[in-house]
Amino acid sequence: MGTQVSFSNTDHTVVLITGPSTYRFYKIQENQSLKQMATQLSKKEAHISSYYSCHCWLPEGKFLIGTDQGEILLCESNGELKMDLKESPGEGFYIETIRAYSKGFIIAGDKG
Repeated sequence: MGTQVSFSNTDHTVVLITGPSTYRFYKIQENQSLKQMATQLSKKEAHISSYYSCHCWLPEGKFLIGTDQGEILLCESNGELKMDLKESPGEGFYIETIRAYSKGFIIAGDKG
């Protein structure tokens, strides 16, 4: 899997990039340059994978990040890690995509 890039659904000056060992959170400045924002994704527990396989924006501007080890991370709209969801599928489930819908979100992976 490669890297995913998307704009926030609530603030179109915010850009999120995720991929293998890649987490970047940028804000587009008035002069059209990108400024990397300091975030605390490093606060995640050490056992959580740093292979960020996908992400999706939730309606209120928060976002989810999926990993190659079946973990789902919930982040605030400013890029800060809020929590890792205990309901994640877990080890051995490579999350290939996450999509928000009216009742929450849905994931798909290498095992369906």
